[in-house]
Amino acid sequence: MNRFTWQRAVIKVGSALIAPEGNECSGRYLLSLARFITASREAGKEVFWSLLVVWPLGAAK
Repeated sequence: MNRFTWQRAVIKVGSALIAPEGNECSGRYLLSLARFITASREAGKEVFWSLLVVWPLGAAK
């Protein structure tokens, strides 16, 4: 069995993860992601994340 080891991760976070209901920020998935990033960095791993937020046209200002 091959053991997969990694030193660097790149995570793309989309608006569906940040606001799954489409109207407000939710901690439902963000807390798990934050814990993963923290634990990985404490273990000496490099973790980069990119936030992509799509705002619908015509949304209230």
